[in-house]
Amino acid sequence: MLQTDKVESCLYYKDAKKIELLGKEDLDNVQLWHVKVQDVYEQEQHFWIEPTTFNVWKQEYYYKNLFRETKALYSTKNKDKMSKIFPDIVEIKLSRNGEVYQEIKYVLKAFASDVPIPENRWLLEGMKLPIGVPVSDIMIHERLGYWDGKKLSQLPAGRITSDIKPSSFNFFRILLIVSGLVLIIIGVSMQIFRRKK
Repeated sequence: MLQTDKVESCLYYKDAKKIELLGKEDLDNVQLWHVKVQDVYEQEQHFWIEPTTFNVWKQEYYYKNLFRETKALYSTKNKDKMSKIFPDIVEIKLSRNGEVYQEIKYVLKAFASDVPIPENRWLLEGMKLPIGVPVSDIMIHERLGYWDGKKLSQLPAGRITSDIKPSSFNFFRILLIVSGLVLIIIGVSMQIFRRKK
């Protein structure tokens, strides 16, 4: 039987007010632990965890009127190590006030475990973040700082930059505004000129 200290070490969760093992449940013919987590922010999460691999097959998140359900389907055909770690399909359903407003489905079509990954891939430098973007840790609900191109700083390093080019629509909108201002200036100048005569 799973003990509370083992559950806490399986789930990285800061500020957990209460972690409970609700029992074993069957999902897709797999025996899973059902674990309930409540935090100090009144958020509630449920996890269905496979005891042998610690894979999370299902997760439900509740906070006020928000609900998120995430389901993962792990391959039962392939017995290789990678198919036991990564799910073949992940489905996410987002709801607000009981109404589903977004559904997302990810399908893993191929997986290569022998591809070299750059060392900084999972670091902020490897993410190619725009300068000035805020960086937050959602697990601990804290802003860590602002990306300045090399490191995190406590203050924004200037305006946020991106590779997005202004569209021609923005160009025509600015041209229309400038043209309108020019017409107003000409109209006012003509009124002033007429009064002087």
